Amino acid sequence: MELRDHMKEKIKILHIITTMDFGGAEVRLWDEITHADPAKYSLAVAYLKGDGEILKYNPQFKDVHIMGLIKKGKFSVLKVFNLISFIICAKPHYIHTHLIHASILGRFLGFIFNIPVITTQHHAYQFKDNSWIYKIERLSRRFTNHFIAISNYVKTYLEKTSYHAKSSICVIPTGIQINELIKKSLPVVELIKKIDLISHKENLNTETVFIGTIANFRPQKNYKYFFEALQFVAKEHSNIIVIVIGGGLEILDFQKQVFKLEIADKVLFMGSVPNAFQWAQIFDIFVLSSEQEAFGRVLLEAMLFKKPIVATNVEGIPEVIVPFKTGLLVPARQPETLADAIIQLIKNPNLQKEYGDAGFERLEKNFSFSDHVARLDKFYTQDVRGC
Repeated sequence: MELRDHMKEKIKILHIITTMDFGGAEVRLWDEITHADPAKYSLAVAYLKGDGEILKYNPQFKDVHIMGLIKKGKFSVLKVFNLISFIICAKPHYIHTHLIHASILGRFLGFIFNIPVITTQHHAYQFKDNSWIYKIERLSRRFTNHFIAISNYVKTYLEKTSYHAKSSICVIPTGIQINELIKKSLPVVELIKKIDLISHKENLNTETVFIGTIANFRPQKNYKYFFEALQFVAKEHSNIIVIVIGGGLEILDFQKQVFKLEIADKVLFMGSVPNAFQWAQIFDIFVLSSEQEAFGRVLLEAMLFKKPIVATNVEGIPEVIVPFKTGLLVPARQPETLADAIIQLIKNPNLQKEYGDAGFERLEKNFSFSDHVARLDKFYTQDVRGC
């Protein structure tokens, strides 16, 4: 299949994604569809499960048709028939899939209706390849005509695990809307008012260091080692406050962990919040302790506010963070090493500023949203073999 130039009509694209709750893949898709040229594209989005959090906290766009294949937040097989009816009536030029369950469904529908399928690969699943659902996903890739990889790491993963020529994989890194996000952010003073710091007042003084992370509570985020590292940090620097933003069922387990580690008085669990990116403003140091991270949009959001970063040296993260220039990279699952890197930045405010400024410059140069949109537009409208 060659993506071709639709000069006489709008390019009709049906996106299918597993959820529209807050997450890197979901926010990336939302940014793409809400900034697409309505004169050039006719877009629709179907999602399979969840509460559609992004849709609740963001304005609807009349040019984007949105379908939830859900009943009480869960996937409904009956709703698939509505999607099939839409496909028959709308006749999309492409089905564009995102995330594992949606990709399996989208590829099946593309095969049935003879519609070319594009998949944005947001993750590399090698740690889960023995699971039956991931085996099905891997087998179904033969029905994908083109892949978009969000990082070179993901492209390499696809080349090793898929029956596709290298030319069928295009790398389009995530870009963020720098000026728009800054305007959208609440002032720091307003954010501080939203935090209950009463129980942490003993840690508040002119030398208090705010350490923060933004990630949902999932196994690949390695929160266990993050909190173990903070225990080491707290022994050397007692005046820290740690702000943790993210939701998930595992949050209860980690709330218990911080009590066992005797750092509960230093940790604030904020849960899942809308526009989570803006909270990076109040951090002095941003930390990401993931074991798997195909790209790491939150790293860009920290760079947006000129924050120094400590992150794990895994998967796509080294494509974003330049060691000893925009932040520090450490091995995964090594809490003492992670703690040492955090402590190094706490001790050196000048280094914090140096990394923060360099990170913002790198963001502007390499991860602008205008470049992201331009590359995606070129992908849809031109033959992109060799992209």
